[in-house]
Amino acid sequence: MTTIAEMIERQVASAPDRDAVVCGDVGLSYRELNRRANRLARALVRAGVGPESLVGLALPRSADLVVALVGILKSGAAYLPIDPRYPSRRLRVVLSEALPDLVLTDARTAGELPVTDAPHLLLDALDLAAPGQEGNLAQGERLSPLRPGNIAYLMYTSGSAGRPKGVAITHRNVANGITALARVMDVRPRSRVLATTSINFDVSVFEVFTALAHGAVVEVVRDVLVLAERTGWTGDVVHTVPSVFAEMLDQIAGKVRTDTVVFAGEALPGTLIGQVRAALPGARVVNAYGQTESFYATTYRVPVDWAGTGSVPIGVPIDNMRAYVLDARLAPVPPGVAGELYVAGEVGRGYHGRTGLTAERFLADPYGPPGHRMYRTGDLARRNADGDLECIGRADFQLKIRGFRVEPAEVEAALVAHPQVAAAVAATGRGRLVGYVVPAGAETVDVRDLRRFASVRLPEYMVPSAFVVLDRLPLTPNGKLDRAALPDPARGRAAVDRGTQP
Repeated sequence: MTTIAEMIERQVASAPDRDAVVCGDVGLSYRELNRRANRLARALVRAGVGPESLVGLALPRSADLVVALVGILKSGAAYLPIDPRYPSRRLRVVLSEALPDLVLTDARTAGELPVTDAPHLLLDALDLAAPGQEGNLAQGERLSPLRPGNIAYLMYTSGSAGRPKGVAITHRNVANGITALARVMDVRPRSRVLATTSINFDVSVFEVFTALAHGAVVEVVRDVLVLAERTGWTGDVVHTVPSVFAEMLDQIAGKVRTDTVVFAGEALPGTLIGQVRAALPGARVVNAYGQTESFYATTYRVPVDWAGTGSVPIGVPIDNMRAYVLDARLAPVPPGVAGELYVAGEVGRGYHGRTGLTAERFLADPYGPPGHRMYRTGDLARRNADGDLECIGRADFQLKIRGFRVEPAEVEAALVAHPQVAAAVAATGRGRLVGYVVPAGAETVDVRDLRRFASVRLPEYMVPSAFVVLDRLPLTPNGKLDRAALPDPARGRAAVDRGTQP
């Protein structure tokens, strides 16, 4: 296995004048990207960072952001993403927990960051376009040799009690993931990959490095909503969240052309597949599943002839990954039986500075080669008759309604099977089960019909006693469902049908 830097350098040697990065009116060839990244890497080495060092990265979305990502990795250091658009309090927690050796930023952004002891290196104070020191770094130039087992990035994800936890991912983890996904997504030289995701989230790793490691073009934009604002866009790979894309389809139909739409972050309703194909003729849909602890995606499914209305399976593991559905004693459960999902193979190192939590979630793999570990995802899953994995929901997110245990994902799958429903969430509200739904079209949802529809698919205690129709689901900054922002059904402005209390 190799490092990310070496994968990119091979593309530079193969086709240096090929387009590498586009952001607005700014474009960089592979030669120019490499040139600037090499100069930055040497500046970072002079500042005292190298393999196993941590560099905070706080820059606006731009071509320079990609230069910075590549330059940090070339220096041997790992990057700590610090998106300046995020709340200062959150950034302060991450910086105080991670304790980076250095923060790479620019003059404007530096003034917006929380005060820490880490020194700043200002990117706009460096003349990266100047000639000189353009060649790739030799191992001897770094503070120590860069190896595939070194950390590539430290990414913070939500933790219990509101305390974020930092996940250490290595070059080997990333190299395996982007190599496998390039085959799945058909990313090849001159493909165009849209980069829409904040660097605070691992989707960005897929968007940027799958492209650059395979000779493709990465186009950096503000977010995926840009597609709805433009008069048109043509490319090869777009990644998004199902609920967000469902709301955009009417606006991008006939304007956007892409070979592949990759969905992740939420359950993919089967009804959305047909809607995507109608709006984007010829587009292939990929359903990806993963977690920060083991790179962006660990399983995938390409629903070629999907005709179902429930959630699309999460499929099979990517290359060099394994997936187990186990019971409480870590024994495999039979096909069709629900258990907790564990993933093994190229999983991350663990949680930064939290050895106890690492030992709790990263376990010895009893079914793999000696010394390998598996990660406990906390998701409930089962294998269907085709051998595909189906994600049922969170093992730690079951609801209890009037003494009954309710799995929200099962309720949501039944609701989105209704032809008028594009997205659904099941949650508790005032001690009862509430179904929040987003209409699939211009007309609202007939909640009485929806109740009848759900009643023939779910036990009585799993049928919501109230329905709230929303224009859209509330989302967190990374595009995932914000359950805390769901309205109280007693005060919601949308249509409500309280029905009968179960």
